[in-house]
Amino acid sequence: SEALTIVAVTGTNGKTTVSHFIGQILRHLGHQVMVIGTNGVFVNGEREKPELEALTTLQAKQIQKLCKEAIERKIPYIVLEASSMGLATHRLDYCAIKTGVFLNLSEEHLDDHFSFEQYKKAKQQLSNLSEQLVLNGTKTQVPDIELAHYLLVPVLVNHEVTIAIIDKNTPGITLRAQHGFDETRKLVEVKFEQVHIDQSQIIGPIGDGWSILQV
Repeated sequence: SEALTIVAVTGTNGKTTVSHFIGQILRHLGHQVMVIGTNGVFVNGEREKPELEALTTLQAKQIQKLCKEAIERKIPYIVLEASSMGLATHRLDYCAIKTGVFLNLSEEHLDDHFSFEQYKKAKQQLSNLSEQLVLNGTKTQVPDIELAHYLLVPVLVNHEVTIAIIDKNTPGITLRAQHGFDETRKLVEVKFEQVHIDQSQIIGPIGDGWSILQV
């Protein structure tokens, strides 16, 4: 699967819609794409392999076979739905996921996971498996940023606080001077728009942000 660009989508609701929407965007851009999920396997918008088991996330062996077929057919993109059960049972552990998409999280499927905490941990596995995350948001009144080359940024990954280190000159980061009462300190608003960070920029385990900040 390392030869493919794999996008995995998780969330309590919306996985199927978003997966097919991403597939349509890729097709519109002229790429061949395979979409795997609740409604089956689709190649360039056409359904194939109706005999496969009706699972949101197929078994690991089936997914690897589809990856091999995509390579043989020169289909560079796979978009797949990552269910909580699929993640909890490690069906995606050997997929080289380029980008993980997290949509939302609500208290459902607790009959499968027995508690909301276990359900949340299952969803969090996608962050551990993905090569990159996408950061959006704004932090206001950051002092003395002109003295720094890198930013330590608390980010929410599946509702868990995680720490990332980011070069302040990264594309998508804008800095705007702010006015404060203390004129001896220069305050800046930092805005993040579609800032991509990879696993090498994460400090410590995902979800350990608060404990790291308290050290």
